[in-house]
Amino acid sequence: MVQEGTAGRDSSDMDRLLELLDSLREGINKKDKGILTGVSERFGDVAKILHIKRDLGRKIEDGDREAELRLFHEGVARELGLSVDFVRKLFDLIIEESKRIQAES
Repeated sequence: MVQEGTAGRDSSDMDRLLELLDSLREGINKKDKGILTGVSERFGDVAKILHIKRDLGRKIEDGDREAELRLFHEGVARELGLSVDFVRKLFDLIIEESKRIQAES
């Protein structure tokens, strides 16, 4: 049985394509790990910010800072050609988790 998209390809072409596929997937894994590493580091900074806020007598939630972050994230999304809606949803989750971390500390 011939796989979809493989008709007319010899085995060396198939081998190169499979190697390319594996390489691209490995690259995605590395990028995903980088994303998660960045998120983990961000949450570490969130914990430090909590201590500073406590010393200053400030509340966990800061609407002005959240608005500032939203504008920043939207701008970066546009610069990178990403969906602003996607980036907004992504950072809504990250900010929600940041608040949870601060509330539980």
